[in-house]
Amino acid sequence: MQGIRVLFVKFYGLWDGCEKKTRIAVFIGTALFVLLAVMLFVHYERAAHFRRFQGAWEGALHSHWGRLMVVQRIVLKVSEENGGYHAIVDSVDLGLKNLPVARFDFGSRSVNFQLTNGVSFQGALDGGTMEIRGRLKWPGGKYSQPLAFTRTNTPDRVPEPLKEAEYASRQGADLQGIWAGTVPDEKPARMELKIAEALDGSFRAVLNNLERSSATGWPVTSLNYEEPRVKIVIQGVAAMFEGELDGSHTRMAGTWTQGKAFPVTFDRVDPKNEGKLK
Repeated sequence: MQGIRVLFVKFYGLWDGCEKKTRIAVFIGTALFVLLAVMLFVHYERAAHFRRFQGAWEGALHSHWGRLMVVQRIVLKVSEENGGYHAIVDSVDLGLKNLPVARFDFGSRSVNFQLTNGVSFQGALDGGTMEIRGRLKWPGGKYSQPLAFTRTNTPDRVPEPLKEAEYASRQGADLQGIWAGTVPDEKPARMELKIAEALDGSFRAVLNNLERSSATGWPVTSLNYEEPRVKIVIQGVAAMFEGELDGSHTRMAGTWTQGKAFPVTFDRVDPKNEGKLK
């Protein structure tokens, strides 16, 4: 302690003996040094803070539509690129991959982003649970839903698109192929199902709404078949079809439920007419 006092006295003596210009130069130099140190500290603190966000985060939206539950899994992927911080989003249950994020901001706890389609998220990092909790808002700001993201090293993946060879009709596969039908709502919606049936009896399928170019490739969450009963669930849009396959394996007649229930018949379609309905 005595040594520090001696150094201070000596420094003060030197300072007191300096000319005014020298004092000003020393003061400015010291101020600049402190400012630079603060800037470097903030930069490295921000970089360290960002590393807390970097990686994959996964959450899910849940809401009721009639008697069915809408479940939409969302994956937020944050990375550093060219010295900047970027993010992309996957909507797993709608089959949407690498949706571009137009704006991504984060603070000491806050995490905000906005997609190019106007959908936005405002949330905060909970340091205790390491969750990002907030609300997802649709364009216009009139409708929003709570959404919580948790960090994961194994995020759910958007299924790869079905290849034509996977759903081409083949003997011994009762459901494999293309099926088309119309939901007779106020605005009738033409639907197309592509079903792939593996040799082990498992299924993979996608649904296309032919009335909306953006509503294609919806992954089928589950498809259960116990001849002749067929049950198909698309949880991303809270839709379900329950029906029976006829003896010729060319028609499925039953009920389509999506908010309301409608009688719907799906007919097998020739691959040459894919994407078309009479």
